Amino acid sequence: MYEYLIKKNYQYPSNPSLSHIFLLDYPLYEILKEELENRFKRHEDMDELAMN
Repeated sequence: MYEYLIKKNYQYPSNPSLSHIFLLDYPLYEILKEELENRFKRHEDMDELAMN
């Protein structure tokens, strides 16, 4: 596989799964809208609640 990639200028022999790429668009938008620091804080808070 590696030799094939080098010979073909690092072009993979198959196409990516475009439906999965498009399906990631909305969740990533929501994550960025919330901002990463707030999201991490929310998950830490939920973890603390679950541990008690």
